[in-house]
Amino acid sequence: MNIPILIIQILFMIAQKRFDAVIDRMEAIDRYCSRYLKQDENYRCNVFIRLLLQIPKAHFHPQAIRPRAERYLAMLRQQPLQISPQGHEIEIVPFEDLWEMTGATLGRKGG
Repeated sequence: MNIPILIIQILFMIAQKRFDAVIDRMEAIDRYCSRYLKQDENYRCNVFIRLLLQIPKAHFHPQAIRPRAERYLAMLRQQPLQISPQGHEIEIVPFEDLWEMTGATLGRKGG
């Protein structure tokens, strides 16, 4: 269950506008993914994390994130969510929906 926990931590920090913490955490998550996640077994998780990595690369600016995100969103759409009995592959909220919520959060003013 490490992956969902890491993802939700990032999403909470984004919602709280703690962007420095997001940058630090994303670097750690990127290293974690490259070491422990197998591309074929955790495809959607890998893609979603790569999608989240675009946020700090675009300096948390919603309009700058959109073009960077399209490639990864297309990859998620090509590999639809399948219900899996294994806990590490569960998406309580589909990643496509989480992405929409994240974009809405970034678009809001204030903290």
